[in-house]
Amino acid sequence: MQKALIYGAGGGGTQIYRELVAREEPYEIVAFVDRLRGGTEKEGLPVIFPNEMAAQTFDIVFVATQDNTVRDTLVREYGIPDEKINTARYWNSAEVAPRVRALEHFRELCDMYGMKGSVAEVGVFQGDFSKHINRLFPESKLYLYDTFEGFSERDKAQETPDAEVTAYTHYANTSVDLVMKKMAHPDQIVVCKGMFPETATGADDNYVFVSLDPDLYAPVLAGLEYFYPRLVHGGGYLYTTSFPTKILAFGVPSPSF
Repeated sequence: MQKALIYGAGGGGTQIYRELVAREEPYEIVAFVDRLRGGTEKEGLPVIFPNEMAAQTFDIVFVATQDNTVRDTLVREYGIPDEKINTARYWNSAEVAPRVRALEHFRELCDMYGMKGSVAEVGVFQGDFSKHINRLFPESKLYLYDTFEGFSERDKAQETPDAEVTAYTHYANTSVDLVMKKMAHPDQIVVCKGMFPETATGADDNYVFVSLDPDLYAPVLAGLEYFYPRLVHGGGYLYTTSFPTKILAFGVPSPSF
C-alpha cells in the first residue's frame, strides 16, 4: 500500500480523502499539507506545513487545488520529486466520479444478464480511471493502450487548428510503473504501450467494456472502428471522448439476452 499526502486541506482535499477512503483505494493517507492550516488536524490526520513534507515518508502527493504553480513550487522550493506529484486526481475528480458511478451500475447489469468479456481503455494517462475498471472487473483482462509519453505528433497533425492540443503537455507526465502501482489486480493487466491501433494487433478479444479517452480525433475514430464490432453480443458499453467535448455512447443488453 502506497503512503500518500494530500496537498490542500480545504474542500478539494476533503473530496480526495473521502474518495480514497470510500473506494478503499490502496493508499495510506499520512497527512494533509496546507500552508495556512498547518499545525491543525483534519479527518483525524495531522495537517502539516509544506516545509515539513521532506521529513515525511510518502510515495505520492495528491494536489487538491486548481493553482497551476503548485507542482513547480513543490519541486523547486521543497525538493519533491516530480514523479511523486499527482495533479490529475483533483482536476479529473468531477469527471471521473460520475464515470465510476456509471461503471458500477453497468457492472450490475453485466451480472444481471451474464455479460462477460475483456475490458480496455485507450488513453490511460495516470490510470485513475483504469484502476476502477480493474477493480470492478477483476476476472477480466484489462488492456491498457497508451503511448505513456503524451500526445503523438502523428495524431496531433490530424487535429483542426483551433484544437490547441500543444497546450496539453502534462499528459506526458505518466509511466507504466506509475499506472501499475494503482491496480488492485495487476495479473489481469495487459499493457499495450505505443501507437493505437497498431498496438491492438493480436488482442482480438470480445469486450464487455471499453473506455475510449485519447482526446484526439484519430485514435478516437480508430477505437470506434476497432472495438465496436468486438463488443459482446447483446450489448456492451463504450465510453468515448472527442477533443475537447465528451461523448457518452453505450449499449445495454436486450431483454431477450
